[in-house]
Amino acid sequence: MAARGYALAKSLAPSLERVIVIGPNHQGVGSIIASPTSEKWLTPLGAVQVDVDGVMRLSRISNMIDLDDLAHEYEHSIEVQLPFLQYVYGGAFKILPICMMSQEKRFAVDLGDSISEIFVEGKDMIVASSDFTHYEPHSVALEKDRELIGYIERLDIEGFYDLIYDRKITVCGFGPIATLMEVSKKLGASGGRLLLYMTSGEVVGEYDQVVGYASIAFGK
Repeated sequence: MAARGYALAKSLAPSLERVIVIGPNHQGVGSIIASPTSEKWLTPLGAVQVDVDGVMRLSRISNMIDLDDLAHEYEHSIEVQLPFLQYVYGGAFKILPICMMSQEKRFAVDLGDSISEIFVEGKDMIVASSDFTHYEPHSVALEKDRELIGYIERLDIEGFYDLIYDRKITVCGFGPIATLMEVSKKLGASGGRLLLYMTSGEVVGEYDQVVGYASIAFGK
């Protein structure tokens, strides 16, 4: 699923200077919204440099962002995206990681507004890391997630949050997704476009309890 999105990104933006990666905090450790102070992250494919200057600038723009390495120490939602980025872009880019423990709408909108102030078109890309529905039957996950993706494609943040709360949709990174929606609106994007949706049941053949996955592109 992720590879589908990165393949499109590579075709539209053959080179990038910086990738802003936003993920949820599954562990409940550290600040409510956190960027790291570390200068690089290591993966099996090598080191990825952190845009330390960008981190500092963003933390000055938004008083909701703390400089906190602890929030990132045990969290996987951002780091799992890095090998994809390294594979398609090599080592010629920096990352600006943002980990969200609090994912309420006001945090997502504030963070999205702040990111839009530092975003450089043609040089930056934003990635929101999330799964969709967790541990429900395939048919239920498919129906819930398809409805939610409709709001994402329309950049309807109000409807997105209302549906999550009304239908108790267990998308783990709804804050990062909403942040990307807010940035997209600020930067004049026409909306999102679903590239591919599947559940784990379609891969492993067990449909009683699945996890949903989607790759969605945003742009003008």
